[in-house]
Amino acid sequence: MRWFDDHSLASPGWTWNTWDCSCGPALISAYDGTSTAYGVGPRDHLRALTP
Repeated sequence: MRWFDDHSLASPGWTWNTWDCSCGPALISAYDGTSTAYGVGPRDHLRALTP
């Protein structure tokens, strides 16, 4: 994701759904924003970008 930031490009993501990851990667496991294993990286990256 850092490479995308350095080149002013959007980072690829998946979907804001609570799928169980059996049919594809999901970023959250609950609609309160609880991250899945796939979602931890994007979450931490976005947190680091915000003041």
